Order: sequence, then structure tokens, then C-alpha cells
Amino acid sequence: MKSLHRILISLILLLTACAAFPIGPKRTLRGWEDSPANAATPPTLLTPTPFTPTPAELTLPTPTIPQPSPTLLTPTMPQASPILPTPSSTIVEFDYPTPQPLTPKTGETEFGIQINGCDKDVPSALAIVKRMGLMWIKQQARWADIETGPERFNWACLDRVIPVAHAAGFKVLISVTSAPAHTRSIYRSAGAGVFNETSGRPMDFRDYGRFVAQMLLRYPQQIQAVEIFNEPNLMREWGDAMDGAVYAQLLAVGYGAVKAIDPSIMVISAGLGPTQLNQQWYAVDDAEFLRRLFAYDGLQNADCIGAHANGPDGVGEVQLVGPRYFDLAARSRPLCFTEFGYAIPVDGRAPEGFGWIMSHTSERQTEVLLGGMRWARQSGVVRLVILWNLNFDGPAGDVNAPYALVRANYESPAILA
Repeated sequence: MKSLHRILISLILLLTACAAFPIGPKRTLRGWEDSPANAATPPTLLTPTPFTPTPAELTLPTPTIPQPSPTLLTPTMPQASPILPTPSSTIVEFDYPTPQPLTPKTGETEFGIQINGCDKDVPSALAIVKRMGLMWIKQQARWADIETGPERFNWACLDRVIPVAHAAGFKVLISVTSAPAHTRSIYRSAGAGVFNETSGRPMDFRDYGRFVAQMLLRYPQQIQAVEIFNEPNLMREWGDAMDGAVYAQLLAVGYGAVKAIDPSIMVISAGLGPTQLNQQWYAVDDAEFLRRLFAYDGLQNADCIGAHANGPDGVGEVQLVGPRYFDLAARSRPLCFTEFGYAIPVDGRAPEGFGWIMSHTSERQTEVLLGGMRWARQSGVVRLVILWNLNFDGPAGDVNAPYALVRANYESPAILA
């Protein structure tokens, strides 16, 4: 097994290195460059130990869920399952089928919800999701919280979620975001100011690919989709160089790492903040971001185009975001809404900057969520809808809490709708 892992890791490093070619401009302290020089030698990837516990306390019924296996085309060697080349063999290039927009003949829209598995009881959360009749759960993997130092990993959060959800019969989407500080040296060297954010992109995108590979090897066949980062058009999530052409490089690396491990896993481009706003050190208009992403071959490295629809009213709505993104993608990829939520006040209050939710009610929350899900199912172009969120219960100032369908003293009518 260890020998097999070493061979697999060699292949991953080769593929992620190939995927890291400079397909767009990259921001450095000296300005914009097309070909970064003197890239650091990547660290040795640790051999992971698969984690597959059987939670005795979980007694949820397991639904029967069809899981189609995409056809893997291998032009140089036929195989029934992935066969890893030896270190001395030539690199095998895989030709993956081009995803097509969904129609009633090619697939059905599926639904799920994002849970807070790191801080809340997972079996209880999954029991509610089961009651809602949803097929998917989403968990965010904050890379910085897991790789706490170079090659030092704490998988406790994902260990609590992924195997348990898989055992209960759910499909699992993991969104990998927030690079650790030791991978963001560009920010540390920049001194004080806007570059010292606590999260953001890594300096070397190959580090991201290596982390994704570690995660997938730890939870083999337990993850069905991976979202490559989160809202990279926002300064607070990405850092500087908020540019679809720059993100295209990270997407290429993430896509290569995922497909090298398991070609059947769906790769989703990062859901964007639906800002329609260009403001330096704050945000980039999501439509302009997508145009740049697609101009730099972003469509070639995504099975599904990620989208967020969390408001405000008249901007971040499924029925508005969906057609716009589908047209920008030249109608060549399905859409995956990795966050779809409707915020209401918590104890009569709203977080700073969320004054627009003060007129929202729980009844309207139910109407909007059900209406958006209905539109997605009928559109023929939406592959997946993930509700945002189940149980991010926090104080009134927490920007996640207004979207939570379950809080300490509240359960949305949408749960049973």
C-alpha cells in the first residue's frame, strides 16, 4: 500500500506541475508577470492514512442514491480502474469527457445543504438533513485550520464529517479554501497594510493541489465533489490580485489534482460573491471575473460552474444569477449553486452591512428557497443546489447566523416544506 501511495503521489506531483503552467498573469511584489521565475521546490507530500471509521452511534437509514460513473478515456493504456504508472514510465494524459448542460434526458437537479460539522453534532445535523429529503451535504475545509504548519495536519473536523455522512448515504461536497499563513509569504513580506489578511490564496498554487490530493487520499471514495476555493472575487477571501485570469491557474491545479486521484469526482469552480461591483481592495464584479476566467481556459478545468445566491434582493437570486452565468459560460457547462440562502434577522437584529434583511420573514424565507429550488429543477441547466445553511448558529452580529435554518431557539418552516 505504501508503495502504491508513493507511485500515486509521484503522478499527482507531475500532473499538478503540468496544470500550474502560467495561463494568465500572476501578481508579484514586482508587478504583473506572465512566467514566474525561480519557483520554490515543492515539499515532499506525506503518505496519508485512509480514515474510514464506522460510527456505531449513527443509526440513520441509508437512502438508495444512484451514482453514475463518468467514462474515463485513456488513449495510451486501457483500464477498468485507474492504473498508476511506475516512476520510470511516461506521463499518461487523460482525456475527460466534456460535461454537457443538463436536460431531462441527461440528469436531474440534486439538492443538499451546508452544515457546520466542525462545531456542531454531526449525527443530529444529518438527521435533520434526512428529514428534509436532501441528498447532498457540503462541508467547508479551511485549509489553514487543517495544515497548521508545514506538513503538520489536524484532520479532526473532516474526520467528524466525511466518513459519517458517507456511511449515512449522503453525497459529500467539500469546498477547499483559506491557505495557511506559511503558504502566503507574499503577504508577510509586504509589511503592514491590506496584504495582512488572515485568509487568502497561496503564493504557489501547487501547494493547493498537494493539499487537495492529501485530502482525497485520506477519504477514498467518500467525496463526490470538490469546490476549488470560495468567492475569489472578494478581497476578504482571496487577497490581492482578484482576477479571473489568476484564479484560472488555481482552478487548473485543483482540477488536475482531483482527476489524478479520482476522475469521477465532480470539480466545481468557486462560487462567487454576486457583487456587480468593482472596488479596489474590496471586490471584483462577478460577471467580469467570469469573463476573465473563461478567457483563460477556465471552462476546460471545471465540470460545473459554481455560483452563490445569498442576496441582496434583486442581485443575488437564483433566478437572476443562473441565466447570467450560463450565458457567460457559453451554455457549455451546467451550474452548481454551492450556496443558496435567504437571510432573516436574528433576535430582531442584523449584522453590520445587512440592513437590507430587516424586512425579511421566516415565511418569505421558505417561499424564496422553495421557489429557487423549483426554478433550478425546471431550468434544465442546474446540476446541484446547496442551501446555505443548516446550523451556523451564532450571535446577531455573526454574518452566517441569519441564513441558518436551525438555531438554538428557531427552526425555519423551510425544514418541513
